[in-house]
Amino acid sequence: MKPLADDMEKKDLISLLPDEVLISILSLLTVKEACRTSVVSHGWKHLWLFHIRILDFDDPVPMWDKYIANRDRDKFVRRVKHTLNLHQALTIDKFRVCFDLTKRYKRDIDRWFHFAFSKGVKSCPLLERLHVDNSESLVNLKFCGSSLKLKYLHIIDCSQVRSIKIFAPNLESFGYVGKIIELHVDYAPRLLDVYIAGLSLHPVNYAFLALSSYLHQLESLTLGICHYDNIKIEVPKCANLRHLKLNVSARDGECLFDLISLIEAAPLLRKFTLELFSLEPLKEREVRKVINYDPNEHLKEVEIVGFVGRAIDIELIVYLLESAIKLEKIVINPCCPIVVGTPWETEEIENNKDVKECAKQLKKYLPLGAEFVILSVRPLISVAAVSDTQQLEEVALDEKAIAASLLVSKLSPFPGMKHLDVAGGTGQHTTCSD
Repeated sequence: MKPLADDMEKKDLISLLPDEVLISILSLLTVKEACRTSVVSHGWKHLWLFHIRILDFDDPVPMWDKYIANRDRDKFVRRVKHTLNLHQALTIDKFRVCFDLTKRYKRDIDRWFHFAFSKGVKSCPLLERLHVDNSESLVNLKFCGSSLKLKYLHIIDCSQVRSIKIFAPNLESFGYVGKIIELHVDYAPRLLDVYIAGLSLHPVNYAFLALSSYLHQLESLTLGICHYDNIKIEVPKCANLRHLKLNVSARDGECLFDLISLIEAAPLLRKFTLELFSLEPLKEREVRKVINYDPNEHLKEVEIVGFVGRAIDIELIVYLLESAIKLEKIVINPCCPIVVGTPWETEEIENNKDVKECAKQLKKYLPLGAEFVILSVRPLISVAAVSDTQQLEEVALDEKAIAASLLVSKLSPFPGMKHLDVAGGTGQHTTCSD
């Protein structure tokens, strides 16, 4: 009979422990240590893949030599990517990445964000900027915590989002584009910039209700409006608003006079921008005129993008030129907003010569001394001034300058990020909190 001690040495006694104990042990290990448990026994080979909920990737390698730095960055990113591809747990309690990464790894960082959110993130108190676009994994989002550093939060076209809850003392800019959701802005004392747009026929009125406690402090407001069937917008007062931008999709026969209530709701408004998307060929109709309006003494600058030279935009521009008695400048761009800044902008502006001629006819409504600018495309920049009291300035966009501008790289949503710290909750909730 073999001694008991020999039998004990040959048996894997740790594997005999209850699963709850084994999972508890795994939860105390780092990712690297948890991976090593796969060699303990056959039963442990894949255990960590399903049960480890703390993913902490911290490998502070000295970065003295540039070649070594790039080599080590690649190695680190491959290790993180490999681990995340293997991970099978439905939720995680913490997700942290700490390494000296450059903009070259922007896409990898974006993927790590999506992974963390899909696993139910709960806390990211050090994050200052978050932009999520076209994600299908986000459902219920919470960004709550008295110590959150979050300043910029934009959730764009994420089809599965059902709710967003915000308690963010440092938040300055918030944007949401999508279907109607449960939106709760409970605390955002520094909020200055808001961008809200609805997909298809979804109105933006519900967003005004959620933001009602902070509309008085906003300095910039951008609204995306599908102007179909005269959808009415309930307008609260925005006492401190300086810039109002409206992205309006309209079809034939529409009148934009109901947008005037948005302008008049901002008594200190200095700049108004209209981006008009005409979805159907517009037919001729009688131009209407606003008879009763209060003079606007603060509006200084107007910009119209997507000018079509029909009643739908002419009548609104006439109202602006007549009511803004201290207007300093109006810029009219006949190019469709969707191609502005693309190689097609040049061609579209050239094809809109009749529209530009129509725009010139509006200068007779200009307040004394105001500047009138129509964008056009020519090989060189040209300026033409007319009238001793009114100026018509035709600015040509240099085609080479346009092409050069398209080569300029956009800034990463996470400039200079070296540290990503996200900690998490339940499967259907994505949260950002203390």
